[in-house]
Amino acid sequence: KNLYFNKLSIMNNNNEDLLPNNKPSALLLYPEGYDQVTDILIPFLEENKFVVDSVHLTINGKKKCKERKKNEYDFVCAPLGTNDKNLGMDLIEYIRKKLKWKKTFTCIFSTTASQNIKSRSYCYDNGADMITNDEESWKHVVTLLSSILLERNLNKEKKIKNTCTCQWCNMTSLSQTGYWHHHSMAHGREQIFNTNCGMCNKVVNNLHVHIQNKHIPLGVEFEKEASCADKIYAFALVVVFNPTLKKYLLVHEVVNPGTYWLPGGRVDTGESLEIAATRETK
Repeated sequence: KNLYFNKLSIMNNNNEDLLPNNKPSALLLYPEGYDQVTDILIPFLEENKFVVDSVHLTINGKKKCKERKKNEYDFVCAPLGTNDKNLGMDLIEYIRKKLKWKKTFTCIFSTTASQNIKSRSYCYDNGADMITNDEESWKHVVTLLSSILLERNLNKEKKIKNTCTCQWCNMTSLSQTGYWHHHSMAHGREQIFNTNCGMCNKVVNNLHVHIQNKHIPLGVEFEKEASCADKIYAFALVVVFNPTLKKYLLVHEVVNPGTYWLPGGRVDTGESLEIAATRETK
């Protein structure tokens, strides 16, 4: 009950007095001539208070990471790669397996990896936290990540007590709001069962569901995951097929980390199957 709570409110604040001295760090790997990175991605990161390093070759990216030793980059973004000189997953696997970096949020920005389930699974299984080719989704995550990191760094500088520590990656000085977002963003695929909650210290069966349901921050709209033990209920399962792409829609659910399912969920009291199916799919 005494946890320090603060909504993520310092994002895009132009008053430097309200920002931490230690800004978030980012590393971008991209092929030469990739205009989207130089024209859009790097300026957006800098606008969101990131200190950005950029490289064209995987070997140079590894060198920069090695030089930092335990001072992890907060964010690393790379393409799937066009040749063996700029392979994004080669860099991310180096970060995860060689340097043992856990706190770094990693992103593969790739159309191929986004649309191919085998490529997505490979990237996730080897250390990627996000896979996208959608610029708006990328910007949304960068904005949220910046908010979490700026607030965390400010908490550390002001020596705020009673903050949260992520028991998976040991990221410290997180507010409840920051911890809630950090957990779902960075550890949504981890199998975390029968462990202590970093907020209330209770031993819980499924940490993902517990955090999502019991520690929803003020001002955040989120539909709670239902417990199967509550009562017998109707369930809507949805098959979505795109006739142009000839592909089916699968979703990654917080209840079952590491797996993909057809969209679906509990039908609320008084709700039709069609309305429930539409709501769950959205």
